[in-house]
Amino acid sequence: QVLLAETRDAAFAGTGIEITSAGTGTAHSLSEAINRSAADAVSGSSGGNLGIAGSVAINVAETTALANLDGTSALTGDLTLTATSSSAANARAIASQEGSVARTAPAGGTGTGGTGGTGGTGTTANQNRTTGIGASLVLNITDHETSASILDGTGLTGQGTDLPGNVTLTATGSYDAWAEAKAGAGTNEGGTASSTAVSPVGAVSVIGNTTSADIGTGSGLTFEGNLSQTATHDAETVTIANAATTGTSAAIGIAVGLTLADESVSAVLAQDVTTGGDVTQVADGYAGTRTAVS
Repeated sequence: QVLLAETRDAAFAGTGIEITSAGTGTAHSLSEAINRSAADAVSGSSGGNLGIAGSVAINVAETTALANLDGTSALTGDLTLTATSSSAANARAIASQEGSVARTAPAGGTGTGGTGGTGGTGTTANQNRTTGIGASLVLNITDHETSASILDGTGLTGQGTDLPGNVTLTATGSYDAWAEAKAGAGTNEGGTASSTAVSPVGAVSVIGNTTSADIGTGSGLTFEGNLSQTATHDAETVTIANAATTGTSAAIGIAVGLTLADESVSAVLAQDVTTGGDVTQVADGYAGTRTAVS
C-alpha cells in the first residue's frame, strides 16, 4: 500500500495522510516538499591473497521551478509571481577491502612405539593477504533554477484607462548537495593487515544553483501600485574524500576532493518602470561549501 506523507520525517516513519472525498476548500497543501535525488554504491572483499573492492557513484540532477511571465499581458489587478524550490542531491561511494582472517587450526595427535599419542592443541594462524586495494569515486552534478521573473521583451499593459496594480515577484530556492567517497584497504577485526594496501579515493561536486526575481529588458512598464522583487537563496555543498589504509610493508592512501560551485541570486530591474508606489528589490543569498579530505 502506498501512502502520502506530509513531511520527509513522516515518510521515513511510515506515517501517512488519510485522504477522503469529504474534503472541501482550497487550503490543502503539503508542509514540506523536496526534490531529492541520490546515488549509492557499496562494495567489499575479504579473504584470498589479492583483494580488490571498487565503488563508483554518479548523481546528475537538474530541477527547475519557474513562475515567469512571457509575452504580452493586459490586466487591471495585481500581478503576483511566486516560485519556491527545495532540492537535495546526494551521492555516496564506499569500498571496503579487509585484510587477513584469524583462523584456528584443528587439533591433531601423534603416537610413538606402543603407546598412544595425545591430541595436539589447536593453533591460531592468520591467512595473510599480499595485496589489498580499495577504491571509490563519487561524482555529484547539479543544475537547479528557481525563477519568478518578467522575461525580456514582455509587455504588461492595463485595460482602457486602468493600469496594473501591485507587482510582486518572489523566488525562494534552497539547495543541498552531499558527495562522499570512502575506501579502506588493510585490517579487519581479528586479523592482520595486508602486506601492501592501496586506497585511491576521489570525490567531485559540480554545483550550479540560480535563484532570480528579475524584470528583463523592454520598452518600459507602468504600474499604479508597488513593485516588489525578492530573491532568497540558501545553498550548502559538502564534499568528503576519505582513504583509510593499513599495511605491514606498504600503505598508500590517496584522497582527492574537489568542489566547483556556481551560485547566483538576483533581483534585477533591466528597464524603465513607472509606479504609483514603492519599489523594493531584495537579493538575499547564502552559499556555503565544505571540502574534507583525509
